[in-house]
Order: sequence, then structure tokens, then C-alpha cells
Amino acid sequence: MKSILFGTCARVRDADTPSGRLVTPVLPVHTSIPGRARFKVTPLYRSPTVKHRLESELRGVEGILAADGNELTGSLLVEFDRRRSVEDVVRIIADTLETPAAPVKVHGELAAPLCCLNHLPIPPKPAFFGSQALHSNVLPVALVSSSPLVLLPILFLRMFFVGLFRASPIILLFTASIVILGQVVGKKEGWSRSEALYFAFATASTVGFNDLRPTQTSTKILSIVIGLLGLLLTGMVTALGFLSAQKAFERVP
Repeated sequence: MKSILFGTCARVRDADTPSGRLVTPVLPVHTSIPGRARFKVTPLYRSPTVKHRLESELRGVEGILAADGNELTGSLLVEFDRRRSVEDVVRIIADTLETPAAPVKVHGELAAPLCCLNHLPIPPKPAFFGSQALHSNVLPVALVSSSPLVLLPILFLRMFFVGLFRASPIILLFTASIVILGQVVGKKEGWSRSEALYFAFATASTVGFNDLRPTQTSTKILSIVIGLLGLLLTGMVTALGFLSAQKAFERVP
């Protein structure tokens, strides 16, 4: 089979059919790194059904190492064996989209199978409020069509706050431990509650203004524990920010 780029779509011509058959648009976008390429797949746009199907079926193909779709931009990142060409991957993606599949449920709704351009699945209605909004990857069309300068910070903030929400039990545990230990230190040193709270978070953030200093051996040990808990807490928040930024950059074309 031979893959020919035609405008913004890919035509796959079969040797048995001289005229060839037009398949779902698949356009290579970034192919400079061997064994790694990003494709623009039209049916993937705003369709979690297509995203799930491409990721699950492509990972089962020999020579395909990983597949990560983004329904917000309609792009598909594929890592594959370097012995395969980009044209082979285009053909595999096109064949996967053309093959009829059984109906599946997405967000509790029955989605139609994808078999050709005239039978694209209808994406579920996006939920922007409530608990489902935290797990929805669908953004308004106005945001999706915006420039990367607008889309990037929105994606970053959304992923960061979702990450904070999911890690909130651990974050609350560390925060409560810092507050309680700070109050214990303050009681032993004869400080007020506000001074103990100030000391706890100043120590946890490793700032150390040196205006409040523990004088007893036990309070010094507790101060060290507060500092270690603070390092864990700030490290977790920093890691969430880094991962959110990395994912946001990957999703913006």
C-alpha cells in the first residue's frame, strides 16, 4: 500500500483498486524525531470515543510502542519502531479508524461506532460544573480554537487544580501535622497560638526569620520534623505544577 499526502488529509491507495479509496484525514505534523511523530486526526477532535479506541488499538499493533491522543486539539502522538516509516503509521491509523467497531459507552452514553467520515461518533455533552468537570477533557470550542497563548495557561491551571484536588488528602495531612506540631512547640515555649502558627509555616517553608527560636531539646526536634514535612509538602505542590505544565505543553499543538 502507498500513502500519499493530499492537501490536509491522507489518501491510502490499495493496489487492487486503481482509483484508490479516500480514508479518514490523517496528517503528519511533527516527524523530525525518528520513532516519534505527531499526527492531526480529524475525527479525534472533541471525541473521547475515538481517543480511547485509537490508544487501545494502536498499542496492540506490532511496532507501535505508545499512543497518546488529545481530543482538545485532535492530535495523536505515536511512538513507534524506527524501522517503520511515517507512511506506515499513517496507514495503520487510517485502517484503525475505518474498521467498524462495536458501540461503546462514553460517560454513560452510547456512542456510535466509527467506520467512515460519514458516520462519526457524536461526542458527549461536556460538563463544565460539578464533579464531572474535574474529569472532563472537553473545553468550549472558543477555547479550543484559540491561540496557544490563551489555551496553554487555561490547560495548565485546570490540570494543576485537578491535581491539587486529587492529592488533597495527602496535602491536608501534611498541613494538619505542621499546624499541630507548631502548636505543641508554641505551648512548650510559651508562645501565643498565632505565634506558634507563624513559626510552624515559617519553619515548614524553610524561610526561618529567626525571630522565634526554640530553646528546648524537644521543641528543636519537633522543629526539624516540621521542616521535613514542609519539604514534602512544597515538593509535592512543585511536582504537581511541573507535571501540569508538561501535560499542557504536550496538548497544545
